[in-house]
Order: sequence, then C-alpha cells, then structure tokens
Amino acid sequence: MNTFEIESYIKDHSSVLTDFRNKYLNFLNSKNATRSTDKKWSNLRIEREADKAVNNFIAQITSNISNK
Repeated sequence: MNTFEIESYIKDHSSVLTDFRNKYLNFLNSKNATRSTDKKWSNLRIEREADKAVNNFIAQITSNISNK
C-alpha cells in the first residue's frame, strides 16, 4: 500500500486522523495564545503546521507497516 491508500483506508475506517488533527490544532492555538503579539502565527500557518503533522503521522504509519 502506498501513503494515499493508507490515508484513505484510515479515513474510511477510523476517526483517528480527525481526532489527531483537532487535538494538534488545539495545541497550536493554545501555544499561539501565549506568544507575544508580534510573533503570533496566522491561522493559515497554524493550518499548514497541522497538515504537516498529519502528513508526518501518516508517513510514520506507512513506514511501520512497510517494515512489517
């Protein structure tokens, strides 16, 4: 299976990606709230960082499956 097939399978059979993304967004938003005004991230950057984390999460799953 390639990364896209695994992502599709997980999305169809589980809510783990949605849960992971929501929890990571909450973490990033709370971290952003503590930053000074001039160093706060935009909502777009927060969304991109969450997307990167989800992609890394899927890549780790793919790597673990391919090693088995």
